[in-house]
Amino acid sequence: MIVRRLSRLGWQVATEVQIGDPVPRGWIDILGFRPSDAAGLIVEVKGDVPDAGALQRQTSFYARAAHQAAAELGWRPERIAVLVAVLDSETIAARLGANRDLLARSYPGSPAAFDAWLREGGDQPGATVAAVNPASRAARWLLRTPLSGRQSMPAYRGYADAAAVLRARR
Repeated sequence: MIVRRLSRLGWQVATEVQIGDPVPRGWIDILGFRPSDAAGLIVEVKGDVPDAGALQRQTSFYARAAHQAAAELGWRPERIAVLVAVLDSETIAARLGANRDLLARSYPGSPAAFDAWLREGGDQPGATVAAVNPASRAARWLLRTPLSGRQSMPAYRGYADAAAVLRARR
């Protein structure tokens, strides 16, 4: 879903991009490049966030390694933006809310501003956590979380609920 949306917006995308040599130390879920403004993008997709500190360490490591990974794909990003795309679930909303003070400093960006940047370029947004609903076809697909002031209920109770809904749509 995310790869398809980014591709439609003109991003070149690669998935499960290995980083760390000589032994792989991680895989970036989605690495993107927009040639028109030499923008780079890391998307870390999460169905759960059991450890806020681990998420911070992971995305920080990915951001440091992304330029080399992009270069290996023939891309030369001038800057790299980080998006953590979390499942729009009550479970994740509760975890983000419980870790708001810690995470808000590392992910100060707004999902709406990130969405606008993905579409139009311009000033790069700060690292952002946005909720996504994989069943939605809405144009606005990056949704607010408790980190960005969301107060409405998420679409799913948890991962199992989302998986059941997606299975039923097949």
